Amino acid sequence: MTITIGKVSNPDVLKAVWPDVEKIILERGKEWLDVVTPEEVWDCIVSKTWELWLGIDGKDLEMVGLCGWEHHAKASYYHIIWLGGFNLEKYLEKALALTEQYTHLSGGTEVVASGRYGWMRMLKDQGYLATTVQVRKNVQELTRH
Repeated sequence: MTITIGKVSNPDVLKAVWPDVEKIILERGKEWLDVVTPEEVWDCIVSKTWELWLGIDGKDLEMVGLCGWEHHAKASYYHIIWLGGFNLEKYLEKALALTEQYTHLSGGTEVVASGRYGWMRMLKDQGYLATTVQVRKNVQELTRH
């Protein structure tokens, strides 16, 4: 078992792996697909709005990560937008370490991730803290009293 984790920046590599990436997103990102389409994901990667990270065991693509930058005058945050796939537990520690190193070397201040409570428990073991609360309100059918 040879595990490889890396960020894809070469357009030819992106084209070659996209069918497998899209398959993982379609199979493992059902909730996320209520928000995005695979075409939007592709466009965000190609436009360099999001960055694609992959985890491969031998020749098998098992992990897909999508990240993006949020830059401000005094801080830059590298957001883990989506992480999914199969056997993620074998990739998580190394993937986070590489993401943190990349963020640091790129001048970033923090790596930021959000997700369900299970992710919070897993990330706590890697030194991540829940420092904010995210609240939402659906306003598609907004009514005021």
